[in-house]
Amino acid sequence: MNARGRLIALAAGVFLVALPSHALESGSTRQESGIASGMVYYGATDRIRGFDPVTSADVSSAHAVYKVFEGLYEYQYLTRPYTVRPNLAATMPEVSPDGLTYTFRLKQGVRFADDPCFPGGKGRELTAEDFVYSWKRIADVKTKSNCFWIFEDRIAGINDYHAASMKRRVSYDEPVAGLQVLDRYTLRVQLTQPYPQLIWVLTMSYTFVVPREAVEKYGSEFLNHPVGTGPYIVGDWRFRNYGGSMRDQEVIDAADERGVAMVFSGVRHFRH
Repeated sequence: MNARGRLIALAAGVFLVALPSHALESGSTRQESGIASGMVYYGATDRIRGFDPVTSADVSSAHAVYKVFEGLYEYQYLTRPYTVRPNLAATMPEVSPDGLTYTFRLKQGVRFADDPCFPGGKGRELTAEDFVYSWKRIADVKTKSNCFWIFEDRIAGINDYHAASMKRRVSYDEPVAGLQVLDRYTLRVQLTQPYPQLIWVLTMSYTFVVPREAVEKYGSEFLNHPVGTGPYIVGDWRFRNYGGSMRDQEVIDAADERGVAMVFSGVRHFRH
């Protein structure tokens, strides 16, 4: 394979990791071999601007973010017309008859990757409060977010929070009327107008969940030290190239249940 062919194959590998296994099965044979531990290296055809979901507006950065972080929903690629299915959400949302209130219930037992930002270095369980925190970061201009447009004029109180962040340093403990934690695993979003695109928006890397502990520990370096619920931990990265390792077997098993396809050294490994 010539250099151009290798580049195309590598770029394809980066894309395939973000797809569920059923999106890759056509014309392929399932490989039942196990996934070896150790570093996995990826390359992109354009500069990666970091691993912070709120700044993942370009394709290369988004593909990188998809390997480390996760959101409430993901695409079901081979269904026509396209549909979405739960990822970190336990079910599809409950929507009020007027289309203004969405209630999301989270899967229980999902944990962030182990990292020094947590007490004892052990990743803690994901909660509804993590999504409220992550989505407030989208509205905070101090994060250099380039995705506020997905919530602007849509979520009750979000515009006020965004405006306040342009004048002062906002606290993530300040309430936003449209982002409500009902209990540890239940999140409610109150809209100002019907927004049927919301479910599709919640598959986007911008909305993926991050732990407050990591952002506060690493500050501006969080984009270089991502901590998520996804199957990969980033080891090192330089502009277009980055390496990572798989998390523990428990996380691999969870990925198996969702039918996630992973690419190791250019070889597709399909997981049940």
